[in-house]
Amino acid sequence: MKARRRDPDLQLARAFAHNARAFHAMAWTDDDRIGVRSAYHSAIAIELGLKAYLLHRGLSDDWNRNWFAANNGPNGENLVVLARHSEEVLETVLQLAGRQDLVTARKLAGAREKLREMLEMIDDLQSGQA
Repeated sequence: MKARRRDPDLQLARAFAHNARAFHAMAWTDDDRIGVRSAYHSAIAIELGLKAYLLHRGLSDDWNRNWFAANNGPNGENLVVLARHSEEVLETVLQLAGRQDLVTARKLAGAREKLREMLEMIDDLQSGQA
């Protein structure tokens, strides 16, 4: 079985990321942002960005192709890492697990924290005006 991980190639990953940013910028500076040329630049930017990510993580193109084709999905470790870095993934996992109560609790806790920050800001502004 071919290993999906190898040592990350950070130098090549940086080069791919740099090129991805350049193609992304070209897509937004094209005269016709909806046209074929802009779509071409966007597609290349996405592909280069993905390759940069894979290189940075030490993952192979074959592993990525199989993962997106659903030949192999994320294992528990991968899913935890994805959920740690993506609110959308975490929320989706909780919903699929039938834990809408936890999704609601997380949103409520976030709203309370934002409200607390806003009240502190109001208090700071009022104390500065007194």
